[in-house]
Amino acid sequence: YREDRAAGAPPETAMRGALGQLVVAYSIIAGTTIIGFLANLTSSLPPLREFGVVAGLGICFTLVIFVGFLPAAKLMLDRWRAERSLPEFGSRPLG
Repeated sequence: YREDRAAGAPPETAMRGALGQLVVAYSIIAGTTIIGFLANLTSSLPPLREFGVVAGLGICFTLVIFVGFLPAAKLMLDRWRAERSLPEFGSRPLG
């Protein structure tokens, strides 16, 4: 995202490119983790079964946040900064 933005790409285009690369990786990672936690459903111990369900759902929600909410929040922040002509963190050297 930062490389595309530094090259002059608009925020929406840069975010689409970054998400296109990351969604597959995030999905694979989340999918395997969810499967691992849901394997606890085979346990004879009820607390362990419940933990598997709760942890699996937690990973699902985390995937939704990483793929949906955070990119949208970053775009909103970049637009807000552009409207106010605020520099981005690290855009100019200190001192």
